[in-house]
Amino acid sequence: SSVHAAWSCAGSDNAGYDCAISATSDESGIVPGGVWQSVGTANSTTRSGLALSNGSIVRVLVRARNSRGIVGEVGASEPIRIVTDVPDIAAAKRIADGTWVRVSGARASRMGNGPECFIEDSNRGSGIKAAGSWVSVPFVKPGAGVAVAGHLDSQGDFRVLADAELMPSTLGAPPNPIGLANRLVGGGGYHYLQGPPASGQKGTSWGTGPNNVGLLAAVWGKVIAVGSNTFAI
Repeated sequence: SSVHAAWSCAGSDNAGYDCAISATSDESGIVPGGVWQSVGTANSTTRSGLALSNGSIVRVLVRARNSRGIVGEVGASEPIRIVTDVPDIAAAKRIADGTWVRVSGARASRMGNGPECFIEDSNRGSGIKAAGSWVSVPFVKPGAGVAVAGHLDSQGDFRVLADAELMPSTLGAPPNPIGLANRLVGGGGYHYLQGPPASGQKGTSWGTGPNNVGLLAAVWGKVIAVGSNTFAI
């Protein structure tokens, strides 16, 4: 695993900085491979080769040294979650529940009910719901480019990025829904393993065609039944 950090210091007599990686806000939790190292006068660094498990939380510790060799107080960063970078949502869905991942280059298709946002790959091959708090999942306009981090979870028939942090990047045109015949809604399974932990994406019971759970879609037909919050066509 690797961690990147940047900092600033108001002092005028800074001869260099030391950096460490810790599981706590002080030196008591320095992790294997994260011992104090000098980074010279640079105010940023990337520490690699760290023994960090997926989902763990660390902090970057920094201390300054002046020209007389006096070491200043230790500063600690905000908590940093260790996640696995994946190229797209399709790849993320193949990973087991409980794993923390980060997806870049996706786009928002629509907001959900509450602090949740449905996102899809730019090629519209796969989609997923990102759910968190209103702080971590702010309102974004459909079509906006986003990066998102969260841990994979199964909620009913849906795979979800839970405890998600959504990071909007660019604006874009709202995506048009994919038109689906009723028999194709949901589609078959996508690398689905029941587990536990579950991985892949479960399909519908009729299981026809490519899996499209999580994608923005449009269907049409005659309404034949109406429930309290559902209807059938």
